[in-house]
Amino acid sequence: MMNDEELLTTSLKEELERAKNGDKLAARDVLDILSHLLSGRYRDSTGKRYPVPDYVLDYVSDALGSMAKGESGDRAFHLKKSGNQAWSYFEKRLAVNIVRQLVEQGLPVDTAVGTAADKIKEHIAQTPCPPAWRGFKGRTVSEATLLAWYYERPFTETATDS
Repeated sequence: MMNDEELLTTSLKEELERAKNGDKLAARDVLDILSHLLSGRYRDSTGKRYPVPDYVLDYVSDALGSMAKGESGDRAFHLKKSGNQAWSYFEKRLAVNIVRQLVEQGLPVDTAVGTAADKIKEHIAQTPCPPAWRGFKGRTVSEATLLAWYYERPFTETATDS
């Protein structure tokens, strides 16, 4: 049978792995546990502090090192996925409007998304880049992404209401 310390550290190790693999809830749980563990609030029945395992120190050290290099705390502690930033509603709507215009001109949706992807590339290649398209600069919007955005709920309601 595991003692409290073993149970805590085993659960923590599992939560850390889930957090590193993109589970945001696990990442939040990890931070809560770490705040107690590092503060010394977790103690055994004799009142002795639980030792902080090396893998916890490594995790915190790696996150702080990433933050020192400019990464946000949310990303460093796995509260948000790293990589491309999320697309804003405005950016999605702007791209979907191109697809909608092409569909209204008679193109099938799968052809329209390919043409729209090309038109977006043309917009961001302009010098200077038009202000509305600056959020797309240095990023790629695939046909599959455009297709998914086209069928997202807020955009489908707008498309069928007009």
